[in-house]
Amino acid sequence: MNGRSIRMFLPEGTPGSLFTAEIVNWTGRVTVFPRSELKEFLKRGEAQQPGVYVLLGQRPDAPEQDQAYIGESEGLGGRLKTHNNDDKKDFWETTFVLSSKDANLTKAHVRYLEARLVQTAMAAERVPLVNGTLKASTALTPLPEADQSDMEYFLSQALLVLPVVGFNGVRPKITRLPEGAGAAQVNIPSGNVQAPVGTGDPPFFVLQSGNVTARAIESGDEFVVLKGSTARREHHASWMNYKPLRAQIEHDGHLQVDPVDPSLLTFTDDVPFRSVSAAGAVVLARNTNGRKEWKHEGTGLSYRAWKEQQLESVTSDGDVDSGDEGNE
Repeated sequence: MNGRSIRMFLPEGTPGSLFTAEIVNWTGRVTVFPRSELKEFLKRGEAQQPGVYVLLGQRPDAPEQDQAYIGESEGLGGRLKTHNNDDKKDFWETTFVLSSKDANLTKAHVRYLEARLVQTAMAAERVPLVNGTLKASTALTPLPEADQSDMEYFLSQALLVLPVVGFNGVRPKITRLPEGAGAAQVNIPSGNVQAPVGTGDPPFFVLQSGNVTARAIESGDEFVVLKGSTARREHHASWMNYKPLRAQIEHDGHLQVDPVDPSLLTFTDDVPFRSVSAAGAVVLARNTNGRKEWKHEGTGLSYRAWKEQQLESVTSDGDVDSGDEGNE
């Protein structure tokens, strides 16, 4: 895959304040700012332009998880001021604004982009949307063929930038080949290209305890427990860490009672976690050191030991030692 360069600029030069993100030769711009800096955004040129925006914040019923609202407007500043006075947007903490540097976006363009962004977020199933009328939000505005092609390219660049600057709600789900095909597939945001990956790359990890068997892979900064994995249904009495996360995953329907063994729960989808320990705790329903519990499928080494082996196989100049590779 070709590398990409994203340019970030802090107008005030202060971490945590408003900043912009751009890709060279892309006409778009993503402006990111905390809700508390809405006043600063209103002073900027893009506040008077058409665009699409995402309001992101914590779920009131599950503070460890986020929810989002996606919208569009011909005048971004005015629309965001309206949302700022809306009690239903109380969750809103961070703002992501997608606009054009050359001011060439029209109302029809931003309505199309909004619908496609909502579709993408719904398909990703990472962050629930609180848009009141999701069906209406996904209705595509008819565009001339050339304009539609331009907007799809515009969107592909936005989908690359948004996760980098903090909105993971549009990162695509990992898609895999049918069972027995012998490979995994990772959905690449750039143009929605699916790149086949061999069974050893990315590596698979397993966690087995009693009748519990879970399988996972790493994808970027996420540890993904794969669909069909099982988890212990009964919680350990002393379990504290990640217990609310497990409850939320069950509530969302991603963990359901196993039809064969009612002492187990089964993952009905691939579920991403931010750490191996979070994944291990949810699977085993107890406090867990995931770096020790998860084992590399090929070698039987613990996740921690396997990672250390990978680090040792890299020479000081960044090359991989072929001798170490041959022992894997």
